[in-house]
Amino acid sequence: MENKATLTISEFAKLSGVSRKTLIYYDKIGLFCPETVNPESGYRYYSYLQLDVISAIYALKEIGTPLKDIKVYLDKRTPERLVALFEERKAKIDAEIKSLKRISDMMESRIRMTRASSTIDTKRISVEYMPAERIFISPDISNVDDASIWDVIQEFYEYCSLYNISYGYPVGDIVSMESLLQGEWHFPTWYFARLDEPMALPHIGLKPAGYYAVGYIYGNYDSVDELYERINAYIEKNGLVIDGCGYRESILDEIAVQDPEDYLFQVSVKVEKPPEEDKNRDPGSAQAF
Repeated sequence: MENKATLTISEFAKLSGVSRKTLIYYDKIGLFCPETVNPESGYRYYSYLQLDVISAIYALKEIGTPLKDIKVYLDKRTPERLVALFEERKAKIDAEIKSLKRISDMMESRIRMTRASSTIDTKRISVEYMPAERIFISPDISNVDDASIWDVIQEFYEYCSLYNISYGYPVGDIVSMESLLQGEWHFPTWYFARLDEPMALPHIGLKPAGYYAVGYIYGNYDSVDELYERINAYIEKNGLVIDGCGYRESILDEIAVQDPEDYLFQVSVKVEKPPEEDKNRDPGSAQAF
């Protein structure tokens, strides 16, 4: 770019999009100085060539680079240092994009579930085919006493937070097949959280693909027992056979409604179907629960 003339600080601020106040601050800390300063008036003058440098500073600042790091780079900039700096910042940006994508997916899931809730018939029990779903599962909590259960819940949430598991999704619970067959569904066997992607972590399991007896109910958490009873009666009446665990998931929870009596839960209990109708797919290496 040809250096045709100098610009006043106000003119340079207008062209660069960086405020006059910021330019003065950058000058004071030695990050970005004017080309010349009138010794009598103290007026700062910039060149057109400096627009490229201020643009680079702006870009680096926008991606979260501290001003001190920008200054270090500008004082000793080389192609190699540029590559190193940009690779470092790009890795952080990619991680932020991944986190934002996870949040966006969670919001889309919440939108979808909330919209679907208006058409759900809570009086109806049905058998539905469900695809396999990878989940993160807590240790067995069936024998944990009331005094310790909150410690287990806290530990589960902390682990989910540590590994960015199920960010913003409601946590569900699982009743084992053994408990279902004994009619003991009032207390879950495990907690679980959805996985957005495969993860090499302990306690990764699978909600297996297959057929499920599915029902819904409005009410607080205690109302889930009633729903399990209705589903169990439906299974017996229709000659179905329980073939796996029961899964309780929240469709509407404290994020969506104020009154706990307005919570909406889904319970799905895995059942057998005739071989010719079985659509189970390869479950992969995860353990089925």
